[in-house]
Amino acid sequence: DPDNIDGETWMVYVNNELACISVAEASHYTSDPKVAARICRLHIAKKFRPAWLGIPILPYQIEWAKEKGFKVLYFTHDIKARAINAMYQHKKFGAAITPLQKKIKEMWYSDWYRALKTDDRYYFQVDDRIELLQYIYYWTLEDGYIWRPKSNIMEIDNENRT
Repeated sequence: DPDNIDGETWMVYVNNELACISVAEASHYTSDPKVAARICRLHIAKKFRPAWLGIPILPYQIEWAKEKGFKVLYFTHDIKARAINAMYQHKKFGAAITPLQKKIKEMWYSDWYRALKTDDRYYFQVDDRIELLQYIYYWTLEDGYIWRPKSNIMEIDNENRT
């Protein structure tokens, strides 16, 4: 229910203009709302695309999730979006073209960004009636914790993975 979220909203302004909004909330999708927080509803205004404006919010979302006692903070992305998945998987970063991208690019090499993991056990599936599969990207916020989401996941067949 977007009017009664168990979470927090962040906004990014560029030159006093709202450019980006993102929400982190207890994860009802994975049926472990006391354990996992999900970053969702990221929207970047068209005028500011491509700008990677969700990235500067992430340290604040990580800190919020830690303060709230979550063990995992995660987000998902369509497996077909190759360029952005390469960035999240630390394989290749896009060329910083705009002034905003040039400022944000340094965050890719930060400790908090390098701690972002790709779950190679599961895909996220928000609705089993549609074929949209998403990679799961997450930070473990408690040392040694192994996250086992309970729902809206599909096991990855790593032997036949392309």
